[in-house]
Order: sequence, then structure tokens, then C-alpha cells
Amino acid sequence: MQRVISCVGQIRGNQLFQVGDYRGAIKCYTEAASLLPSNPAYLCNRAFAWHKLAQGAMNPEAIEYKTSMEKALSDCDRAMEVSPGHQKALRRKGLLLSELGRITEAKELLRRLDAKDREVRLILDK
Repeated sequence: MQRVISCVGQIRGNQLFQVGDYRGAIKCYTEAASLLPSNPAYLCNRAFAWHKLAQGAMNPEAIEYKTSMEKALSDCDRAMEVSPGHQKALRRKGLLLSELGRITEAKELLRRLDAKDREVRLILDK
């Protein structure tokens, strides 16, 4: 039953994400993750929503930007704890680190991925 309810939360979160309601999506992904904490997808999706929320702040010096980016990184870490080597979590964290200017750390993570990914390739080639 919890699996079904968590899936509904993810679906609703995805719908909210698609229309730009990142806070609503975060809430849905949080509920889904609390019901089924062993599913890294909920954490990766929430990390992406935190990232989008940070990008909406538009000012890297703003508290909301920094807090949202920290939460996104934390969710990626938790997803990798639940599922070591989770490709989506590795990629997302690498891109977040790159955006934060932490290129060396980003490259360390992204080298573990398929180099055919255009965004990954751009960072690795820096």
C-alpha cells in the first residue's frame, strides 16, 4: 500500500514540476520518500526540484539559492547512500557541483558516467 501511495506522490510531484511548481513538487517527493525511503528516484527528483528552485532565485549570493543548492546536493548524497553508484544521482550531483564552481569534485564524479552525455562531456573537457 505504501508503494502505491508513494508512486501517486511521485506522479503528482512530476505534474507539479512540469508546470513550474517546484515547492509543490518538493512536498510531494518528500512525502513519497518518507513512505518509501529505499527508492532513490524520489530523492533525485526532489534534488532536481531544489535545483530548479535555486535557479529561480537568479542570484547565487541569495540565501534561497545557497540553501536550495545545499538541499539538492544532500538529496543526491542520500540517493547514492540508498543506491550506491546511482547514475542519475551521480550526474545530478556532478552538474550541481559544476554550477557551484567546484569543478574538480564535479569531474571526479562525472568520470564515473558515460562520456557520451553532452553536459558531462562539457564539464570533463574544462
